[in-house]
Amino acid sequence: MAESELLHYETMGDKQNPAVIIIHGLFGDGDNLKSLARDLERDYFCVLPDARNHGDSPHHDSMTYTEMADDIVALADALALKKFSLVGHSMGGKIAMEVAMRYEERVQAAVFADIAPVAYPAHHNTILDALAGLDLHQITSRTDADKQLSSVIKEKGVRQFLLKNLRKDGDHFAWRLNLTAI
Repeated sequence: MAESELLHYETMGDKQNPAVIIIHGLFGDGDNLKSLARDLERDYFCVLPDARNHGDSPHHDSMTYTEMADDIVALADALALKKFSLVGHSMGGKIAMEVAMRYEERVQAAVFADIAPVAYPAHHNTILDALAGLDLHQITSRTDADKQLSSVIKEKGVRQFLLKNLRKDGDHFAWRLNLTAI
């Protein structure tokens, strides 16, 4: 995999320590679980990737769990991590499950949080429709975007979490998420 195609990531801790790759959930990025990495960094080399189509990682037309697992292993390879542990939250847990099943010889331990190994029905369509429905060229601030989202997404904390994905791009706003692929 070309360097430019690698997932965006941050590391914390000493690379001489055992590695743990910490994978965020849907609509998140590597920063979401940074407090966990802070707790672990004294004893572990923590890798906090942004999953494909999230954060600052490359955007692709598809994002199957197989592809996302391969992205994690390609990142581990680029970091010369022959063996590693995994922590995955929600969607990140599903990615971690796929890595553990497909690359079991490389995974030393795994934690899957807030997710089970079952098929879930699509239940984020309202959020995706609300995000896609924002006219990003008409938004002048995050407050403006929050106000527009509030008619569909009632929970302020959820809106604030989602709006972490909005960035200023020249004279308008843009999503860090690839909403079409998600």
